[in-house]
Amino acid sequence: MKSQSRFARTIWLLRSNKKDAGTIIILDALFLLTLWYSIKLVGLIVEQNKLAIQSFSSTAISALGFMTVFTIIYAMVLLAVYSGFKLAVLHTINHMLKRGHKLSFKRLYALNICLYGSFIAAYWAVITIGGWAVKFEYQRPWRGFATLAFIIVFYLLLNASSIFFAQGNELKSIWRKTGRFLMQPRKYLPVLGFSVLAFLLLYAIYYVSAPLMAGISQLFYKQYISLFTWVVIAVLYLVMIWFNRLYFFVIEG
Repeated sequence: MKSQSRFARTIWLLRSNKKDAGTIIILDALFLLTLWYSIKLVGLIVEQNKLAIQSFSSTAISALGFMTVFTIIYAMVLLAVYSGFKLAVLHTINHMLKRGHKLSFKRLYALNICLYGSFIAAYWAVITIGGWAVKFEYQRPWRGFATLAFIIVFYLLLNASSIFFAQGNELKSIWRKTGRFLMQPRKYLPVLGFSVLAFLLLYAIYYVSAPLMAGISQLFYKQYISLFTWVVIAVLYLVMIWFNRLYFFVIEG
C-alpha cells in the first residue's frame, strides 16, 4: 500500500539519518527555549518600564496605538526568529533527502508573514461573524468547532508550503502547489488519521489509568498527572511535528 510505504520510508529515513533526526529535535527545543526566554524578557522590560509606558500612553487611544505597534513589532521579531530556526530544520530535512536546493531566509520570512497573517485575519473574521450570526447558546460549540477546523487547515498549510519552499520554489509557485496539494486529501488523510489515533490512544490510557492512580492517593495522583502531561507533550511532538513533518516531504517524494 502507498500509505504504508510512505510510513515505512519515513521511519527508514529517521533511522538512517539519526544525526539529522536528532539535530531537528535540538533545533525545535532551542526555538522553544528562545521563545520562552524572549517572552520572559519582554515581560521583565515592560514591568521595569511600566511608569514610562504609562506616561507615554496617557490616553486610551495612545495606549491602544502603542500596544498595537509594540505587538506587531514583537510578532515580526518572533516570526524572524522562527523563520531562522525553521530554515535550519528544512536544510536538515533536505540533507536527509539528499537534496541541494538553495533556500532563502527572506522568502521563508515572507511566506511565514503571509501564512500567519492570513490565518489570524481569517480566524478573527470567522469568529466575529459567527458571534453575530450564531445564537448565544451555540456560541461555545461553534467556537470550538471553528477553532479545531482552523487548526487542521493551518497545520496542513504549514506543512504543505514547507515542502514546496524546501524544493526552491518562488512564492507564487509555493501557493499554487500548496493549493493543488490540499485538493488531494488521499495524500495527507493517512497522516492525519495517524495523529488522531495517537491522540485517542493517549486519551484511552489516561481514561483507564487516572481513576486507578486517584484510588491510591491524592498526592500520587497529582504526581502521575504531572508526569503524564509531559509524556503527552513529548508523544504529540514526536508524532505531530517530528515524524509528520518528514512524512509530508515523503508524500511529495
